[in-house]
Amino acid sequence: LTQAAVNDMDPLEGPLEPPHYIVDSDQTPVVVRANAPVAPGAQWIGWATFEELADRQELTGWSNFDDIPGAGRIAPAIFLAEPLPMEFPKLGRDLFEEFLRRGVAREVLLFLLTISALATPEGESASIVLGLPMRRAHDGSLRQHISMWATAPNYAASLRRALPKDTDTDELRNLRGELADSVYRVFEVTDISWCPVLEDRDEIVVRRDSRSQMAWYAGKRVLILGCGGLGSWVAEMIARARPTAVDLVDNTIVKPGL
Repeated sequence: LTQAAVNDMDPLEGPLEPPHYIVDSDQTPVVVRANAPVAPGAQWIGWATFEELADRQELTGWSNFDDIPGAGRIAPAIFLAEPLPMEFPKLGRDLFEEFLRRGVAREVLLFLLTISALATPEGESASIVLGLPMRRAHDGSLRQHISMWATAPNYAASLRRALPKDTDTDELRNLRGELADSVYRVFEVTDISWCPVLEDRDEIVVRRDSRSQMAWYAGKRVLILGCGGLGSWVAEMIARARPTAVDLVDNTIVKPGL
């Protein structure tokens, strides 16, 4: 409202909202905590690391492709230098064609799908994290949009079988290659399954209290003396302001009853 009042809304050449795509509600939601590993306009392939919780996954970090994380859930990630259409493709073939137009070959996609399957526990969906220069910060500067594409568990199992081994004969290696091609063709005629993604990145999210007096408490250590009718409410308000720590001191006890 402040920007509208001074006639300084979003730039005409930029989107007013994030890209559009149909979210698969059967997939586990992903909360993105870590800022993008590269600036918009740069292409990058690496790993995303996750913390698995009861009702969601939290994307907590990135690492280069040669530096495979040693612990936790991981998935391959690719950041493109150019944006996709505002409405993401629904069919695998259309998505693959968009990748090809941006210099990502079929072999690269098949490789990413395969290592995603290898990094996924049996019976679970394999995923690829996709970054695109399709968001903007509050000042209008370009930012990365992050989404996640999940594949069906049976596809992940097929991709693991297609991975060649050192002990393979020439005939078996050819059979594995044919299996990989078959799985890729199945992907081409299958709808893309996009995971629900919730943003909690500093480079994207602007807190509602960022211009209020409560913003002063962010990053502070706060001591609250007394946790009764006033102190308990104050403690909750302070906790929402993202302090580094809140110390609660009260020398009374909670008595039964009202």
